[in-house]
Amino acid sequence: YTAIVSFSLLGDIALVAIICKYKHMRTKGNYLVLNMAVSDIAAMLVLTREIYVRHTQTWTWDVQDWFGDALCKISTFIRDVSVSVSIHSMVFLTLNRFFAVVHPTRPAPRLLAPRVVIPLTWITAFATFGVYFRVYRTITLYGNKYCVSIWEPPFDPITAGRDFYLVFMTSLFIIPLPLMATVYMATARKLKRQAIPGEALPENEKRRRKRNKNVVLMAVTVTASFMICWIPQHTLVILHNFF
Repeated sequence: YTAIVSFSLLGDIALVAIICKYKHMRTKGNYLVLNMAVSDIAAMLVLTREIYVRHTQTWTWDVQDWFGDALCKISTFIRDVSVSVSIHSMVFLTLNRFFAVVHPTRPAPRLLAPRVVIPLTWITAFATFGVYFRVYRTITLYGNKYCVSIWEPPFDPITAGRDFYLVFMTSLFIIPLPLMATVYMATARKLKRQAIPGEALPENEKRRRKRNKNVVLMAVTVTASFMICWIPQHTLVILHNFF
């Protein structure tokens, strides 16, 4: 786990540095990748402890007093906000690549501009998971502190947590993943149609098509990796909560 976290953190920091340093790397697609990297760095700040807790089965919350309660809320908030930002960034990156391939001579819709999309991913995540500041808290059991979620009035303490998780799953996995898969299939089909054997193309058009193909391949790889890593966990959680 230490190696994975270290390599992830170094990779994300390097990615941020490269995109910020080199002007030619500041494309619309790379700005979304940069947004994902920033959210991943934020996640690494809080997931390290969670990985340790799950590995050692040491569930006690060691930070005491008001700071411990605040950290309980903030760490869970950052954890899920980072997941939300990453997924929605991937969705917008998918749509960005689709328009770049299918309509290469037209500007992308203004709603897909990084200055609109990037703030939107964070605002949406903050609005969705802001409830954590109310429901997460530290409690003391048998002399030990624990960071837990307690859904109480005005929320239904029995069904609220399960219903919220269902909304979480729907907005971050059930809708985005099939959407991205469908758009990527349409993009790949368009790229295949463009590749006509023996067709003479100007050099700039060849470079554009090659660049689009490489970016789509990278984005598909990232999305597929994300699905492979997350689907097993959420399948188990769904089975546990609903069956």
